[in-house]
Amino acid sequence: MSTAIDRATFLRRSLQLDGIASAVCGVLLLAGARPLSDVIGLSAPGPARVVGTVAVAAVAAAVLGFTVLEVVGLRRLRAAAG
Repeated sequence: MSTAIDRATFLRRSLQLDGIASAVCGVLLLAGARPLSDVIGLSAPGPARVVGTVAVAAVAAAVLGFTVLEVVGLRRLRAAAG
């Protein structure tokens, strides 16, 4: 297997992982809003700002991680091509 193919595979896998993780995260945040609000005693999931803020921060950190992987993959691919 050539280096260019290895680097393209790395980028492809990073993008696939990004898509899957984003979808799973979205589903978990949507599905977890009501049960979490019940556990902490809120009548509706809307006011749970401390928990929501932490969830958004975690998602932002994951997106940053995926961005780094994708940039590394693009640089590897460009280095192999050029």
